Amino acid sequence: MRILVTRAQPQAEKTAQMLRALGHEVIIEPLLHFQLLEPPKLPRTAVNAPVVFTSARAVDAACELGLTGSLRNHPVYTVGEATALHARKAGFTNVTAGGGTAPQLAQLLSTKLDPQADNHHVLYLCAQNRAFNMGAALQRAGIHCHEVPLYQMAASEKLSNSTLGLLRAGQIGCVLLYSKRTAIIFRQFVCLDKITLPINSVKAFCISHQVAQVMEGIAPCTWPDRPTEQALFALLTREPKT
Repeated sequence: MRILVTRAQPQAEKTAQMLRALGHEVIIEPLLHFQLLEPPKLPRTAVNAPVVFTSARAVDAACELGLTGSLRNHPVYTVGEATALHARKAGFTNVTAGGGTAPQLAQLLSTKLDPQADNHHVLYLCAQNRAFNMGAALQRAGIHCHEVPLYQMAASEKLSNSTLGLLRAGQIGCVLLYSKRTAIIFRQFVCLDKITLPINSVKAFCISHQVAQVMEGIAPCTWPDRPTEQALFALLTREPKT
């Protein structure tokens, strides 16, 4: 099957390598591009605060901005196991993984942290654009969340001519969508270029039902029970390699 991968680099290439190993042809078309922001000034209350990461990209940004040295021994909470592994490889020593989604991580923090204790502040190192309001979720539990954007994911301006041609010709079997924002961008490009996707030629494989909802009316969608790449690939293995 010819698969369109819309992830940002370098994750897109890693995904493409795994797909090629499964016998698929891959078209890489990143719809978001990583850009570091200016080095932040951390709040004074962050001296001993637990650190929160909801993506491996945020861990990378913290490393590139030179924050890991001062935060290395802080308790770290991550969205899931993959980000936890990434944080440990980056040198963080006390890492706890959440259940795989940002709301699940917020629930974990609400149960682990005591609002009456010294650790009722957390330091959320994140992207400038965020789908989930971690600060509001933690505030309801009495925990103050210092949101510190380290990077932004800038949207592509358009699809490449080669990808547009393949979509119009019905020569792409499926598109992989890993975030709601990526799905929104892809939908906008399809509508802007007035692409009518040939019926049953392109299926959207989405990381979650929330992402799939964005693609309603554009392409048939499927999504896994768990929002992981491994679960998404399990769905792909059931598709014929056309």
